[in-house]
Amino acid sequence: MGTALLERSRALAHATGARRIRTADQPGNYLAPGIDDRDGETIGWLERRGFARVGERLNLRVPLGENPLVSSGRAARLDAAVAARGYAVRRATGADTPPLLTMVRAEFGDAWAYEVERALDADPPGVRVALHQGAIVAFAAHDGNNRGLGWFGPGGTVPAHRRFGLGLALLVRSLLDVAAAGHADAIVPWVGPEDFYARAVGAVTDRHFVVLERPL
Repeated sequence: MGTALLERSRALAHATGARRIRTADQPGNYLAPGIDDRDGETIGWLERRGFARVGERLNLRVPLGENPLVSSGRAARLDAAVAARGYAVRRATGADTPPLLTMVRAEFGDAWAYEVERALDADPPGVRVALHQGAIVAFAAHDGNNRGLGWFGPGGTVPAHRRFGLGLALLVRSLLDVAAAGHADAIVPWVGPEDFYARAVGAVTDRHFVVLERPL
């Protein structure tokens, strides 16, 4: 039955003009960005049916309780450091929505803008922003997806304003917001810069996924 369903899915994908199919890595589906590497049975089943490993992804976990890297004192110091460079870090407001979403779409794409919009809809808004001369140049969001579970992301900085500590300042503020909501840990899904999160806030591996692909 499983093979029949898979082949029917393959045929439907092929009919749309797709050249490949992948396993559970649709952007936005952060609960399953691939196949959990502990599920050897499913991975083997797919490999026997023409799938090959083409990548991997991690979900990280950040302990929030008694974590010196995620503290109000450190957040204040980081805010002061970026303020000395002419930036202001604060929680986003409703008035920030149009310019923030415009910036995110232009710099990072529609998928991130959708998540940020959902995070803005929380009470209080689950988005922190950094401003320079009145313009939003960086942001960090949480709980735009899987609301209420303490998931961080997305977050980004306009290229011209990178390397000034904005990402770190926003990250720590966002994680403090997650802690204030009652979470003992925060999840950072689909991690790219794993080492950054480990150094910055003490993140550790939570789940590891493999991405498999089959040509059509």
